Amino acid sequence: NVNVLSAPNSYGEFNISDGSGSCQVDNQFFDIGHTWSGISMGQTWAEIRGLVDYSFSYYAINPRNMNDMVREYTLVNAAVWIQSETANIDENVTVSVQTSRLRSNYNVSEYTARIAFDPALIKYQGVDITGTLTLSNAVQVTLAATEDYVDIYYPAYDSGDYDGPMTSDTDGADLIKLIFTPVEYGEAIVSFGYFKYNDVSLASLNSGKVITPIRKKMAFLNISNAMNDKNIFNPSLNEKITIKYGYRLKDSGINAKATIRIYDVQGRQVNTIVNKNISAANGIEAFVWNGRDTNMNLLPIGVYYCHLEIVERDSGNREETVQPIVISSKLK
Repeated sequence: NVNVLSAPNSYGEFNISDGSGSCQVDNQFFDIGHTWSGISMGQTWAEIRGLVDYSFSYYAINPRNMNDMVREYTLVNAAVWIQSETANIDENVTVSVQTSRLRSNYNVSEYTARIAFDPALIKYQGVDITGTLTLSNAVQVTLAATEDYVDIYYPAYDSGDYDGPMTSDTDGADLIKLIFTPVEYGEAIVSFGYFKYNDVSLASLNSGKVITPIRKKMAFLNISNAMNDKNIFNPSLNEKITIKYGYRLKDSGINAKATIRIYDVQGRQVNTIVNKNISAANGIEAFVWNGRDTNMNLLPIGVYYCHLEIVERDSGNREETVQPIVISSKLK
């Protein structure tokens, strides 16, 4: 409930007030050349949120995008997001789907959603409705045959305890909780295919992730072709293969160097594709290899060996592992 005190100037700045004083709004998160549209002096905005910076003696709120600016509270402006969680391999983790506040005049009587994930990284186990806006005897959750998404339908009026629309007085209320089991190290994105309150499709949908770091002393190596999740690819058709690698994440973070070398079946080194410190916060990184040698020549078809060496910089501890890669060719 803020009033616009001044129109945007040439720097993309304008001022608002909620009655306690003036506050500047800036556009640092928008592209260079961005200009505000539809903002004029005297308007009332229901909500403007953002990150605060301090520059040229002014504090300013910087919206991340237009979803951080709500002209008026209506159902179409509602937002839903998925919380990110960190979990251990083969242990269940609960991921919350949360909602912005639901006002009684929205008259929300149901919601439908599709939530997608990578079954190679996490497996869906079910839902938990404890402490959520969803009641157990009405929600319907269907896992796709491909096991890479779930469809959720909740008719509040069929719950048996219906005493009016779904409401929440605060942002961040749990709508429903999904239970997953991580089966591979890395980051599994959990995203919306769609989400509707009643028949209204929401535009403000934000994905989450399940982060599964390596907790034991090991050189982690996972090789897959995006087309078939196998370690076979055909570089002559511009196919590439993804090599994921990593090392254990300690409480102090990660301080290790990774070196990945490619050898042919005679044991001759044909390329060193990675030789760097691991900088990813979760200790897991990826390199996309195009099947070429050190001189950028395409390697002939055959079996190759991907050798990963991890050296812990503070202790000198060394871990190694090897996996095969097959360079194939199209049959004539």
